[in-house]
Amino acid sequence: MAEDVGDRGDLQKDQLAREAARLHYEQGLETAAIGERFGCSARRVRDLIRYAREEGLVSIEVSDLFGPVPEVNRGLGAELERRARLSRALVVEVDDAASSGVGDDDGDQLHYQLGRVAADYVYDLVDSAEDSVAIGAGRGVHFTVRALRNLVEQRKPVLGQLEIFSMVGAMWVRTHSLRQPSHEFVDADQNALELADIFSVPWPKVHLVWLPRLYMLGDEDQKEEVIARVAPHVLGEDWQAETPKDAPRLSLSLFGLGVVNDGGHFMMRHWGPQTAAVAEIEALRETVLPLDPTAIVDVCDRFWLRRGADLPADVRAEAQRIVDSLNGRSVAVSFVKMNAARRRCLVAGGAHKLEGLAEVLLHGEEIGIRPNVLVTDDRTATALLDRL
Repeated sequence: MAEDVGDRGDLQKDQLAREAARLHYEQGLETAAIGERFGCSARRVRDLIRYAREEGLVSIEVSDLFGPVPEVNRGLGAELERRARLSRALVVEVDDAASSGVGDDDGDQLHYQLGRVAADYVYDLVDSAEDSVAIGAGRGVHFTVRALRNLVEQRKPVLGQLEIFSMVGAMWVRTHSLRQPSHEFVDADQNALELADIFSVPWPKVHLVWLPRLYMLGDEDQKEEVIARVAPHVLGEDWQAETPKDAPRLSLSLFGLGVVNDGGHFMMRHWGPQTAAVAEIEALRETVLPLDPTAIVDVCDRFWLRRGADLPADVRAEAQRIVDSLNGRSVAVSFVKMNAARRRCLVAGGAHKLEGLAEVLLHGEEIGIRPNVLVTDDRTATALLDRL
């Protein structure tokens, strides 16, 4: 009888392990979400998934949907390091279609390949449980984190005390206009949570922004008060209060770059969390971007008007007013805090981000953003060298 009970227990474990693996690998659910369904911890779910693999209950086939592992052009990287005064430039060789962003969901293929190369760099950099990482939003960062998962599963480092900071919330806007959840936009909190899951970082070590997701409660004049209660690590100009053991520097800040345009930036799409409720977005669509679609650039929701933007004086003045207004609503760490990291890694590439990247490399000191590591594609790197 006891043997029968044991058999039933093993059978139940097998069923749970299969279901956990199916939800994780087929539906893309994180272990925390599966744990909520099962009524157990994320760690228990990870154990079940590991059990499913070890017992042969699930078969994993690695498929390179976006082609083979990309090559790195070391010559272009070295030249970009020298002329842009970077500590490291990782230049990924991609095909013409990927680099232009044509036919691949606005650059998913390109950012996937950039993320795979960036992950190798980040994995080697974050090698201590005492490290602290600040992480931004966007596909380049997201694919970097996803590729990190594969590396961690292969090498199994233990970094459970790693400190993780999400750097970006969203615009400070009262909005009830969201039509439906997006499956494309990946915010910094999601990236931070996935990174924490990968390295088994406990909740007290993960600092999220939370603000706002679908709805905003309160008015703009309450912004700092609410941030101070919900995400105090976003405020101020240094990390010392949040990371006294690491004062005053982070190990790594990892972020992307956005160019506000109809083709690539979430703000200009109708499904984003801050679109129809912002009058300035319509003004950008109607008056600024038709004249120069790359006029406005952002890093972690800190916006600026490109110095070389091709705009008449009156439109330029209106664009600057819009940029100032957007920055007033932004919920994100300052550039000063991003720059506090020993390594400031920017992952971005593709034709529509060329002007923004050139702006950062040429005028980063004036703007206030100073990346010292760049992961980009070979065509973009060649064009950047022409500018430099």
